[in-house]
Amino acid sequence: MGRYPLVYEGNAADLVILVRTAQVLEGRGGVAIGQHQPSPLPPDVPIVEDDRQRDVMGSGQDLLAVYDARESLDSAPLWQERGAHGLKPPEIRLVTDFRRKVDTAAQQP
Repeated sequence: MGRYPLVYEGNAADLVILVRTAQVLEGRGGVAIGQHQPSPLPPDVPIVEDDRQRDVMGSGQDLLAVYDARESLDSAPLWQERGAHGLKPPEIRLVTDFRRKVDTAAQQP
């Protein structure tokens, strides 16, 4: 059995490991006037959608966070790290960093 056995019931867990890949969401700011709303503009004024109003939101970084299973995920993590392409195979750098830090801590008296 390894250092981190998988359990299937929350009350048997010591740690919760949260893994999230980078997410980039796109949104557009501005005001739109629907066909079912009365428009304050005269009917001959065109509504032009401007691509300059487009924004990119979200984190472009992968996340690995470790929580105490007895606490809520709203609590501070015991350990967390973020990085661009941190969960990308074959290296999976965030997992490698976490394992290295745990191994280092386990060797200290």
